[in-house]
Amino acid sequence: MVLGKSLCSTDLDPYEVISENQKKLEARYGEKFEIDRSE
Repeated sequence: MVLGKSLCSTDLDPYEVISENQKKLEARYGEKFEIDRSE
């Protein structure tokens, strides 16, 4: 994934977007957020 790419790009893999959001949450709250993929 190119870091310079906009998150609003429609060609991004959904899980990559989720991963980026997870990293933002971790950076903001300073703790680990687990992604539940068991749906």
